Amino acid sequence: MTKNPMKVVCSLLTNVIYASRVNVEKGMMVGNKEDVTDSAVSAVGIYLYKSKNDILFEVDGKKLRLTVVEEPAND
Repeated sequence: MTKNPMKVVCSLLTNVIYASRVNVEKGMMVGNKEDVTDSAVSAVGIYLYKSKNDILFEVDGKKLRLTVVEEPAND
């Protein structure tokens, strides 16, 4: 196992998605954290589109679903 594995988190204060190495023992991000919001959202969208799946999860006790719906092209 990697000593400091990568982790992706969403900041509760700024609503920014960061990627960074994490110290597993301390549960803290170490080193530089990088804003990956745009690429993370895009990657999830592409994943859902290609896999034709939804993602179900809970936040604050609420059940949420992520779904990708193809929009008609504007010609």
